[in-house]
Amino acid sequence: VSGPNGRVSLPLFPFISLYRTSLAGGGDTIQVGVKDAGERHQRAMWGTTRALLANAVTGVTEGYNVPVRFVGVGYRATLEEDGKRVSLRLGYSGPLTEVVPPGVTVRSVNPTRLIISGANLQQVKEFAGRIRRYRPPEPYNQKGVFVGDETIKKKEGKKK
Repeated sequence: VSGPNGRVSLPLFPFISLYRTSLAGGGDTIQVGVKDAGERHQRAMWGTTRALLANAVTGVTEGYNVPVRFVGVGYRATLEEDGKRVSLRLGYSGPLTEVVPPGVTVRSVNPTRLIISGANLQQVKEFAGRIRRYRPPEPYNQKGVFVGDETIKKKEGKKK
């Protein structure tokens, strides 16, 4: 799938077929079909392929933006080498660095917020998840790396 924001390719199973039809108004529609709709695995992949195709079309036309928040004392992120690396300070003895994958761009709104964007939703969310894995949100002090509009419910600590 190609568009103004880039190109996204999808692997297809051999039993899945795509049908493209032109509309009178000038647009196109793509229909997804399978060889045997009675087989469970083919039905499951039918819906999965339709969803992945819809995500790819949205990605190349509008793009995806995923905000990442760093909550905690001294938790911050900086961009290095023209946005090709992200340096993270998350309470460890030294900074952690993550290489930005191709097809993904990172903007720094302020030191505690990043915006990860790209045409491929899977790549964007996977990179955000890699950053989150260093310090997942913890429910007792409400600190950590939050992806998207993620919130966690505060837990009460031990009582004496």
